[in-house]
Amino acid sequence: MREYRMKDGEDTDLNREAVCPYCGEVQGDSWEMHDGDYDCTYCEREFELVTEVERFYSTNKKEQTT
Repeated sequence: MREYRMKDGEDTDLNREAVCPYCGEVQGDSWEMHDGDYDCTYCEREFELVTEVERFYSTNKKEQTT
């Protein structure tokens, strides 16, 4: 199933899904992938994946009970 194909020259860095740098196809279930080498599920060429994670923190006051 093709979800999206990058156009020639489009950047494959910092996307919400892993994209094959050769054929431009989105790799299914990217969230399950970790840093390492993978074979594209479409063109079967090997590529390296590097993940970047950004965290945000929120705090709230707790109501005091007596």
